[in-house]
Amino acid sequence: MKVNDRTLITLLLSVATLLTACDTKDFGDIDSPAQDKKVPLQLVSGITTTVTRAYDSSWETGDKIGVYTVKAGSTASSDVTRSGTYEDSNIAYVLSGTASNTATATATPGTYTYVYQGFTAADDLPGTDPVEKKQIYLPIDGSNVDVCAYYPYDNTATSSAVSVSLPTAQDLANQKTCDLMAAKALSATSAINIDHTSAQLLFQHMLSKVIIRVMVGTGYSATDLANLSVKLAGQATSAEFNPLTQALSNITGSEEITPYTLISSDADWSKKSDAYAIYRALVMPTTTASGSIVITVGTSPNTANYSYTIEQTFAPGSETVYTIQLRATGVQVTAAITPWSESSTVPELPLYEQ
Repeated sequence: MKVNDRTLITLLLSVATLLTACDTKDFGDIDSPAQDKKVPLQLVSGITTTVTRAYDSSWETGDKIGVYTVKAGSTASSDVTRSGTYEDSNIAYVLSGTASNTATATATPGTYTYVYQGFTAADDLPGTDPVEKKQIYLPIDGSNVDVCAYYPYDNTATSSAVSVSLPTAQDLANQKTCDLMAAKALSATSAINIDHTSAQLLFQHMLSKVIIRVMVGTGYSATDLANLSVKLAGQATSAEFNPLTQALSNITGSEEITPYTLISSDADWSKKSDAYAIYRALVMPTTTASGSIVITVGTSPNTANYSYTIEQTFAPGSETVYTIQLRATGVQVTAAITPWSESSTVPELPLYEQ
């Protein structure tokens, strides 16, 4: 049957309309504003010369933090977000370099200079453990989020629990890996959403630091202290940390911790002053004073043992310095507690967009 020109034109227009409809339905709306707005979270971290890790004064390239984004104003695990939807996350971000600006903030008792350092999702780094290959995208509906982070990263952590374990024989390496720190960037302070993608994190110490300075007293000489042993007895070594509330719980154990003996190249060495030796330990925070400092001088069977019952509580992020003078008739002890960061307040970081 012959088809007239008008019928042919009508058929062609109908086919074109169908193809257009199929393209939209079958292949998706590639111009969707929602897809255009699927943007990743950008992280920078401020750290000062006074807010430092136990063993050093700065981050190192390759340091890894665990990051959560949570519905603004919430600390509930059910409100944790990933890729724009509310579901569980513990995303690894790695220190990838230093951002190109610095900022200062004033707080009692002084002014602090922050160097912003950029963190990149492990998803973007070659050779990353597959479990860590994830990326945080901000909610496409434009809603605000809060950002919670902790160090060091644990790929077994959940939304409510990071396992914390302190080594009993502490050294420079394991103090680095157990120096629990945490940070929050809140939308209530500076909005974090698809239009404001940068979150700035100021990390605070969650554990407590103990410095022990041993002095030579009456009846002793430096030669007598050549064989010196210092222990912290009765200390908890296990806990759980909630990265959303940034609180420690289930603090347990009663172990003997051998602190690290500082050398001249270490941070905190300046506190040695005229002491014979200086030691550093990371301990769990306490609400009730417990445990003791046990010092042994000499070698068996010719040893002298001294014990000081700890009378202070250990606050998170604080440093307790004990100066212990050994005497043939006993020990004289003085103790001073100072905030680790030298400030009990958290200065507000000026906004910096990468």
